[in-house]
Amino acid sequence: MEIKKGRNRVEILIDNKVVAFATYSLIKDDVVNINHTMVQTTFRGQKIASKLMETIVEILIESNMKCIPSCSYAASWFEKHEEYKYLIY
Repeated sequence: MEIKKGRNRVEILIDNKVVAFATYSLIKDDVVNINHTMVQTTFRGQKIASKLMETIVEILIESNMKCIPSCSYAASWFEKHEEYKYLIY
């Protein structure tokens, strides 16, 4: 499994193929909107979406940014991870 951080996008690759991604967009200088997560059906249930969110959280912390989790998965993930609620705008 490889995690690839791009501009406004995090991807997870297995065997050099993108099997999951999450997108976010800058809405203010220090706030992003996490607006979409997708995991291919055959890879669901393997905590891959959670790994996407953990990577986005790393990016937020490193960049001193906050987020609005408009994606339903992102919102649900933050509800389950109270320790990162301070990152929500």
